[in-house]
Amino acid sequence: MGVPKEARTGQRNHLDTKILWALLDEDENRDLRKKATGLFSRKNHPSFVISLPVVGEFFSMFAERNMAQCEKVANAGREFAKYLRRSALEIYITGERDTKVFDIANELSQEELDPVDCMIIACAIWDKRCTVLYMEDRRIIDNRYISDKIKDICIKMDRDILHIKDLGD
Repeated sequence: MGVPKEARTGQRNHLDTKILWALLDEDENRDLRKKATGLFSRKNHPSFVISLPVVGEFFSMFAERNMAQCEKVANAGREFAKYLRRSALEIYITGERDTKVFDIANELSQEELDPVDCMIIACAIWDKRCTVLYMEDRRIIDNRYISDKIKDICIKMDRDILHIKDLGD
C-alpha cells in the first residue's frame, strides 16, 4: 500500500534512538552518521520526527555513557536544540488525550520487544502521517512476525502501512 501522491507533502518519517545518536555524536558510528546527515540533505525530503521515548532513551543513555565528559553531553544538547530550531526535527509526544499509543505498545509487547522499542514503534504507528520509521535494529527490521503485526495494526487503524527500514534501504 503506497502513499498517495496528494498525501506525500504531509508525510514524515520517524527516527530511532541510534539515528539520533549518530546525528548528535561525532565520535559514534561515522558511517551511520554520514547516512543520517545525508537524510537531511536530500531534496524534498519529508519532515523528520523523533518520539518522546527516543528523546528520553537518547539522553539517559548518552549521559550515562559520557558521565565523565560533561562538555560532550552539553554539546549533544546544543546540537539537538539546533535541529529543533531549524525545524529539521520535530518531537512527537504521544498524540492527544484520546491516544491509543499505549494500547498499541501493549499489543506490540507481546512480540518480545524491548518496552522502549514498543513505545517508539507505537508512536510511529499512531502518527498517521508517518510512513517510515528508520531504525538500525536488524532483529526488528528483519522480523517477519513483527512486520506482520505492524501491518495488522495499521490496517485496523485504516492508515497506510508503516515501514521500518534502516538507512541503507
